[in-house]
Amino acid sequence: MDGSATEKLLLGLLKSQDLLARGYETLEQELATNAEFGERAVELLVNPSGEARVRISIGALLRSVLRDAWTTTPTLEPQRTAIRDLLVEGLVLNYASLPLVESISLILADLIAAEGPSTWETPIRELAGWLAVEDDAQNEAALDALCYILAKRDTRAYVFVPHIMPHLFPLFSRAEAAPRLREKVLVLLYLAISSFAWADVSDEAIVAQCFDETYDLWMSFFLSALQTSPKSHIGLKRYILKILTVIFRDLTKYSKKSLGAAVSVVWKFLNQNLPLYVWLVVYDIPIDFVDEGLRLLDESLVGKGRLAGRVAPKKLNVETFGFELDEDHDSDNEIELIAMQLIELIATLLGKPILRDIVRVGVYPLVNAFCHYMLMTSGDEYHWLREPNQFITNDEDESSMRSIRTAGLKVVSELIDKYPDETLPALMPIIDKFLQGLDEETTLTHARALTEELAANASKRRSASGFSLDQEFLTEVSRTSTFNLESEVHLLKKREAGLTILGSFSEDIIVFQARSNENFDLTKLVEVIVKDLQVGGAAPAVLRGRALWCIGRFSEVISLKHKEAFLPLFALAVNNLNGNESLPIRLAACKSVANFAHKIEKFALLSETSAKQEYKIARTDTVNELFDLLERVSIDTLHLPLEAILHVGRLNRDHLGQIAQVGGQAFIRLYERYATEPVVGPGLKDIIKLLCETQESFSLTYQKFAGFLRSFFAQIGAAIDSQSLSKLLTRPIGQEGSQQTYLEFLLGVLDMISMFLKASSELQSQDNLTEAIPIIQRLILSCDDTMIQVRATLCLKNFILYKPHEVSRLKLSGEIMKIITYLLQPLTNETVALYAGNLIMLTTAFLLGNNNDISLLKAVVSKVYKSKMPSIIQGLALVFARLINVNAKETLNFLTSFSVENRIALKVLIDKWLLHQPLFRGKYTKNATFLALTRLFLLKDKRVETLLVIGYNPSHSNVGSEVCAPFKILSILIRCLDNELSRFSKDHRGDDIINKYVQDNEFVGEDEGEYEDEEGGQLFDEEEKLQVDLNVIKDEDDVDDIEKRFNVSLHFAFI
Repeated sequence: MDGSATEKLLLGLLKSQDLLARGYETLEQELATNAEFGERAVELLVNPSGEARVRISIGALLRSVLRDAWTTTPTLEPQRTAIRDLLVEGLVLNYASLPLVESISLILADLIAAEGPSTWETPIRELAGWLAVEDDAQNEAALDALCYILAKRDTRAYVFVPHIMPHLFPLFSRAEAAPRLREKVLVLLYLAISSFAWADVSDEAIVAQCFDETYDLWMSFFLSALQTSPKSHIGLKRYILKILTVIFRDLTKYSKKSLGAAVSVVWKFLNQNLPLYVWLVVYDIPIDFVDEGLRLLDESLVGKGRLAGRVAPKKLNVETFGFELDEDHDSDNEIELIAMQLIELIATLLGKPILRDIVRVGVYPLVNAFCHYMLMTSGDEYHWLREPNQFITNDEDESSMRSIRTAGLKVVSELIDKYPDETLPALMPIIDKFLQGLDEETTLTHARALTEELAANASKRRSASGFSLDQEFLTEVSRTSTFNLESEVHLLKKREAGLTILGSFSEDIIVFQARSNENFDLTKLVEVIVKDLQVGGAAPAVLRGRALWCIGRFSEVISLKHKEAFLPLFALAVNNLNGNESLPIRLAACKSVANFAHKIEKFALLSETSAKQEYKIARTDTVNELFDLLERVSIDTLHLPLEAILHVGRLNRDHLGQIAQVGGQAFIRLYERYATEPVVGPGLKDIIKLLCETQESFSLTYQKFAGFLRSFFAQIGAAIDSQSLSKLLTRPIGQEGSQQTYLEFLLGVLDMISMFLKASSELQSQDNLTEAIPIIQRLILSCDDTMIQVRATLCLKNFILYKPHEVSRLKLSGEIMKIITYLLQPLTNETVALYAGNLIMLTTAFLLGNNNDISLLKAVVSKVYKSKMPSIIQGLALVFARLINVNAKETLNFLTSFSVENRIALKVLIDKWLLHQPLFRGKYTKNATFLALTRLFLLKDKRVETLLVIGYNPSHSNVGSEVCAPFKILSILIRCLDNELSRFSKDHRGDDIINKYVQDNEFVGEDEGEYEDEEGGQLFDEEEKLQVDLNVIKDEDDVDDIEKRFNVSLHFAFI
């Protein structure tokens, strides 16, 4: 294919959306069949005579297909050298166009990563040579291209670094170099260091080869730059801090010689940058209004930026083309980025064991500075008022949020973990200062005394590291680690930050105070926190919201000794649910209400007091306010009012009727949209389950849901009739924006029906949904989704368990027998039979008058033979365990009267039963099966005594061995008893073990007898290990001397 044909093909792809969608396959085929296509296509890309826009599109088309085919397509192999040269030449020809440089560079980077750097060393050396040319445009093109290549983070790319490094410092220090060019030099330096940092431990020669020549020059410049005015070279400092972080974090051994000089410079910069951060980020004041001494030129500007949400966060202009580090996109504010990188660098330095004495001595100024960096920013204020749902969500999930406050809290937390005895005494006066609005001088005396004490302690254990801090330096960093401003707004911000810090470290503070002060009174500390929440108080909304959040955090660590504090705190939180309050306050109050209600119930405080009215526990408006809040929140915070409704209902069950009445329609709407949503769904189900506990609330809830559920099942029935069920189940359900499909909602509905059935039985209510039974039966037989079939079987089982008379009245026994037959069929998916055993037992007991169906029991043994999972074997074995417990002799007669694939039924059942017994779950199941095995063992029936069963233990590999049944039964019983003893001893209930096994032998139909694991119904991971093919075991009929086998097999008994 010549150049014109290649051009025609590529332009044709760009003209049609349909052809473009198949562009990858088309180009892949051309590369595989045309020996010149790759070279011709790249020529079109780099040819400067073509239209730039078209060539950029061609580059986008070629990138992925060239990358994937570069080392796997034979026709490309003879073209590779030419393509390499063309791409490098293309950068020369197009260096003035950054978009084209980007397009070509991306292809270069992908091909180098695919092929490995070794064959690209000569082109990269040529490209690095451009850095020495005195042409900014060509320099910038080379910098961008090299950045894209090294940004792949390929550890093999270090071979390029010796060709790059000698050119970077001269280019950076060139007098006429533009600021943007210098920033790109630092970006490339950062990527270059990252590419060889891995060798610091494993191959020091590589680090020396790459960095020895320029390390001292760069380090000297970095430390000098950080000592200039914080207002100067802001863009450069951001990258300097990033480079220093990777040097001290990843080049641990190599950078050790610079550590001492860097610590003092970086520490001072942390403090020097603080005023600029406060003015530009906390107060959103333009840098032009801050003088060189970092003083504000017009103090009237304080609080007039984005305060109160008047102005949306500003967006800086972002370059459309040219390399940009992904890490730089967390914020648009360069001062905020500097602060973020600075805290990360400080955290890296603080983690150095060699600096531990320095950290201990200087912990006060460090923590003081970090706490000032945690002041609420103008952006936070905007989100507080305009996007409260997002603000509260971020506050809840602070560990995953990247912000200055989160970074500061993380560093302080690490200091507490490593140096609790030094950090907490330093932190407490800082928190007190923030909460009380005290001037820095008030706490400086305490800080000096603390620092002197720590310095004295450090001198006693001074290591040979040689690192130490003189008193003059400590005095300076203590004095500059703060920011003072005589302003009500600033005092508010400090108190809000103090509450945040106090709440974040509530557990550490309480434990430390209780340990160091025997007379510590938690209630006094709580009084300080709730100062802003008193009725009639004039505290700003943001402060009241933070106070609510803080006492909520304290609720997690308030001990039994101070449990009486929960009642008044609950009343305070309820006061702030009022609809007149702002949404953020109501959300914070909502979370606190849930926490305190849970604690009051847990500690049974209402049994100790009759003051429900005094502490507003009986207040009916609380429920109305929570439902009003439910209508105003987003999906991100929907779980908060639901959690509060749940715990308020549990705390005072008098509220349940009101919750059912007020929230019925809301629950239907939410259940329809979020029943299977992982956060909201469980909360909804818990509330509905709670409403099923009293007659009044259940009747109201049932009345609300019944019509909706009937309509839904009618829709499912119609879909089954029209054979369109599979299509329907994939559609979204309900309102626009619904979060779930019909399939997901159907699973939730089946769970809800089970809840309603149980409640209806326990409350002796006549309410039921028996008209849904035929639909549920048809779902089991016609639906191809396994989970739907399993849940529908469980639901049908519950109908029989809780409404047997209704099921009998409808004469459904025959239909249910068909379903049982279907579940036991060999071709039916094994998982579908999860509840088959329970369904059989209930059908026999309630619908067949305890008359066992012989053909059904034979089918059970056949299903046992074909099944391999403990969850299935459990239910089926339980059928025969109950029969053995009732009449062991008759059951043995039956099991020895027929065979399954030439194996006696008794052997088939006992083999699988004993293999899986240790994994059976549920109190009733274990009791019934233990008792049945014990009766078989004590029966001394010759048919059991002479029976040979699999002696396989999952921890051994002797699959083909057999042992006599009594010994295997005994070993299993001992093993299971040991498991139970271990479990109960952990719960401190070992003394009652024997009583746990003395159970009434009546059938228990509750779910406790069903197989469920801790992952919410998923099957055991160990099941595959226990899959034993019975065909590898010899039949008893093949053994001539059974007595001889009996004696030989004795040593397997306790495997």
